[in-house]
Amino acid sequence: MPQYGSSQNLISTNLSQTVDNQGNPVISADTGFGASPLGYAARAQALFGLPNSTFELTPPDTTAVISAANPLPYWDVQDYSAAVMSGSAVYDSTTNSWGVKLDPGTAAANDYITMTTRSYLINDDNLSLRQQALVVVSKNGTYAGTTQWNLKLTASYYDSTDTLLQSGTVATIYDNATWTSMAGTTTTGGSAINAAAHYVDLTFTLTATATVTSATSVTIKSCLLQTSSGAGGKSFVVTETFTSSGTFNVPTGITSLLAVIAYGGGGGGGGGAITWAPTGSFGTGGAGGGGGSRLAILRDLSLGTATSVSVGIGAGGAGGGGAVYQRTSTGTASVGTNGTAGASGGATTFGAYLSVPGGGGGNPGGTGNVDQGGNGGTVAGAATATALGVVEYLGGTGGKGGAVGTASNGAVGAGEAGGTAATRGMSSVFYLTNFGTIGSAGGSASGTGGTIVLGTPGTPSAGTNYLIEGGGGSGGTNTTASPDTVGASSGGGAGGGGGGASMAVTTAGTTTPIAGNGGNAGANSGAGGGAGGVIKVDTSSTAGQSSSKGTATAGNGGSGGSGLVTVAWIG
Repeated sequence: MPQYGSSQNLISTNLSQTVDNQGNPVISADTGFGASPLGYAARAQALFGLPNSTFELTPPDTTAVISAANPLPYWDVQDYSAAVMSGSAVYDSTTNSWGVKLDPGTAAANDYITMTTRSYLINDDNLSLRQQALVVVSKNGTYAGTTQWNLKLTASYYDSTDTLLQSGTVATIYDNATWTSMAGTTTTGGSAINAAAHYVDLTFTLTATATVTSATSVTIKSCLLQTSSGAGGKSFVVTETFTSSGTFNVPTGITSLLAVIAYGGGGGGGGGAITWAPTGSFGTGGAGGGGGSRLAILRDLSLGTATSVSVGIGAGGAGGGGAVYQRTSTGTASVGTNGTAGASGGATTFGAYLSVPGGGGGNPGGTGNVDQGGNGGTVAGAATATALGVVEYLGGTGGKGGAVGTASNGAVGAGEAGGTAATRGMSSVFYLTNFGTIGSAGGSASGTGGTIVLGTPGTPSAGTNYLIEGGGGSGGTNTTASPDTVGASSGGGAGGGGGGASMAVTTAGTTTPIAGNGGNAGANSGAGGGAGGVIKVDTSSTAGQSSSKGTATAGNGGSGGSGLVTVAWIG
């Protein structure tokens, strides 16, 4: 029988090694150079928090799927798809390493397969612990359609009576995206683990969200678990992101923050304009898009004894209202309501420590016989802070509304190509991965048949992450149909796209043309909204001037995107 606790080494060298039920060494008697008294599983547990974390221990038959009869050591693989999905051991000859491939096969929606391992918690700090999982994965095959499956990693903590204490999602990846890793803290917001926790189960779940027709699968190459104490021995960055106002509860033992990253709300796009003129006259200029917020990073913030900090997320500015044209049967053309400017975005705050204002609202285009384009919203003003170490990056201004049309058919002016990009870049920082969003461009040149020209996302230059950009100017589509309605434009990228525009001919009778609304900026993007579409009304017909009546409505500006706050600390 092996004797443990030898005064010379962990196990007497004259005794044979201890092995598990598959013949894999648990404790080794080998004392040669490069050897270890610990086997694969014990060594992986000590180094990476999980036994068999790099899958060096394979199932008995590596050519067969993993099952109860062909188990993967220290992992439980369960197929809930009537054997359509499968897990199998695969060898990478390039890296000389093993992995586990999860293949959805031709699974139907809601089928899934799970892969779970367990780690027991060892600590001497009353479980004032935080953990994060780090996973290396590779994608097999390519697929760019609508997502058909996803892979989620969750962590569930249990007490010594096997009662679930808390559970959280670490990360999720999708079949139609590109990825090489999954990473995140195992508890919500990086909070400390429940003090009664005894062990944690890490579970990969591959779920079909639709009938799977693609030939893609995923190989899990390693799954590591890193542990850090909240009251000492801190070793990794923990972040908490706020997309709505709330309270940051300071974790136990934390007295300073690595950084607070914030931006305010984007400005709203300007309302569209109305112009009236004979057929041969040109149309009016478009309205301006909303301006983007600027991003501020407050570094090395000392919290002292504070236990909580209020967080306020700036709202995106509302878009301006479109102008309204009115005509009675005997009157002349008049404007019932002028287009209005978009509202500025709201400020985002982190207690009294930091305040980041929002972007300015876009202006409406010229109304009546005024042919000028509305100016885009301005970039947000400077952030204010009560601590040193603030770094700011400019957002973009909103795109200016296009000039008047130049075609003899009275085409409306095209929207400017897009908001001005932020002029400063920032180096990639791993806890700022949520940032670097590019705003949408506005509509392009005039089209035909009422087609809406959507905004297109901008492209950052190589090696540079541009920050928040304003929305574009108004779209430039027009039509000679009467009456005509142009639908709303949707936003592309983070900034709102420009709204469509229409040209209506007022003849005898009633006409109610409506221009497209500006696209809204994406939520929590800090980008400006798109401008509202414009309308040109043809008043060349004498009969139309004396006997037609009706109302024409220009498009409303799109709303700006709300702000965001991310708090980072060493946990």
